[in-house]
Amino acid sequence: MGYLLFSILSSTAVVIIFKLIQKHGVNTFNAIIINYVAALCLGYGLNRTGSAADITFETWLGPAIIIGVLFMVMFYVIGMTAQKVGVTVTSVAGKMSVVIPVIFSILYYSEPVDVLKGSGLAMALLALFLASLRHKSVKVKAKYLSLPFILFAGSGTVDSMVKYTQEAHIDDNNIFLFTAVLFTFSAISGLIVRGFTSTPFKSLLKGKDLFFGTILGISNWGTLFFFVNALNHSPFDSSVIFALNNIGIVALTAFSAIIIFREKLTNLNWLGILLSFISIYILSLTYPV
Repeated sequence: MGYLLFSILSSTAVVIIFKLIQKHGVNTFNAIIINYVAALCLGYGLNRTGSAADITFETWLGPAIIIGVLFMVMFYVIGMTAQKVGVTVTSVAGKMSVVIPVIFSILYYSEPVDVLKGSGLAMALLALFLASLRHKSVKVKAKYLSLPFILFAGSGTVDSMVKYTQEAHIDDNNIFLFTAVLFTFSAISGLIVRGFTSTPFKSLLKGKDLFFGTILGISNWGTLFFFVNALNHSPFDSSVIFALNNIGIVALTAFSAIIIFREKLTNLNWLGILLSFISIYILSLTYPV
């Protein structure tokens, strides 16, 4: 359970750091790029079992590139959602995306759909909607209302790809190299996008951007490393790991948002969060250990 606990802590830290980035006036995109540079450095620095020369022969290279690029895209969406809609909504939208890996399992592995699983999926979508409704005192521009749903779909897709890659290709011998390569392509994607903007690359060297980007990168690397290890080493079924991970992140992030940032939630928000717990629990019951 140690890997799962650290996965929950790392994922919660990512959301909280994004909110702090906004509070301290840090350039979000700069912090994201720096975060991936820090994460890839951690991966290469901790790797002891493989070398860069082995990368071209690895079966996980293709998935690592795709997931790395998607990480870049989704990290920006997470940052925007946390800043424009709220920390709690960001957590719920991202974590309720667990329904997508479940659907992936149904289609890819031809798993049956019963009443229990169907009700869990329906409740998860309702929970996302209710948790996304904001109090009148919280001003959210209409153009940002789609962010939680983009986050929901994107995170679920990435989680499905990570699960497939972990099961088919990743073990203790290549996990560090895998994380290093994945985050390398995330960083490259960010630098390419930065090249098409008017913002100079030297802006990446600002003190606050470097600091927050680095701690974000450490947390982000931990999220992937610990979760993959939880999937590899836990005695539980993987869907139970997804459920426990998501429940922990939703609860811890909501608690942090209320205490640290004084976010106000409506009764419907609380109902949505409650339904998210119930729906994740129901989904976990469809996969007995």
